[in-house]
Amino acid sequence: MNITNSQANYAEFFHHIEEERWWLASQPIVDLKEDTVIASELLLRVGKEDSPLDNSLLFPKITLDHRFLEVSFKIWNLIDKIIETKKEVFSDRTFINICPQDIKDRELVSFVKKVNKKFLSNEKRIVLELSEQFSEQDILDSKDKLSDLINSGIELALDDYGLGILNLDFIQQAKVSYLKFDKSICVDGFKENNNLIKETLLFCNRNNIISLAEGVESDDQRDFLLSAGFKLAQGFLFGKPKKLITL
Repeated sequence: MNITNSQANYAEFFHHIEEERWWLASQPIVDLKEDTVIASELLLRVGKEDSPLDNSLLFPKITLDHRFLEVSFKIWNLIDKIIETKKEVFSDRTFINICPQDIKDRELVSFVKKVNKKFLSNEKRIVLELSEQFSEQDILDSKDKLSDLINSGIELALDDYGLGILNLDFIQQAKVSYLKFDKSICVDGFKENNNLIKETLLFCNRNNIISLAEGVESDDQRDFLLSAGFKLAQGFLFGKPKKLITL
């Protein structure tokens, strides 16, 4: 994708946001052993409902655009509104993506903590997903804010393992509760990454970090991941993202 196309995609994205053509979808997260839904991930959808924009052409790089912070505020304001009026739409644990720019903004962090109080009062938990956009330095720079979020009752997940941070000692220091393995490493490239995955799963078990496989699409993949030692999974096999929250 060249720069011109990127700019065009970004312009279309922010135009839809301004026109309030966006919504949140939910995808289930399953306990592989129990075969039960135990959580869900909120996913942003932008554009027309029958033909939303392709997120793969936008994310994660669009989060580096300074305008995306306003989008984050819109998302959290909507979540805040819904937890007060229709709390039953949220799972016991709701995974929500957050980017480095969000964590650096004190006002947004404070608002996230406010929303989390409402989740906790309804016996629900928020899990913030740190995407591959986070470098080790980003996490170090945000250490105090992340610790503050953890102390407020929020759990952390490192998203897209295999695309970003691989340093297991650093992952332990980051105090994440969940490690989400990218589809490219745990499903598509399992054989090529077998040793890395075994080592990482052992690390997760030793440090009480819950392993989660992304991109599961078949029964064979599910059975293979369960036998390998993965705890949770997410993918089309368990359900495609469905519209959850609208404006």
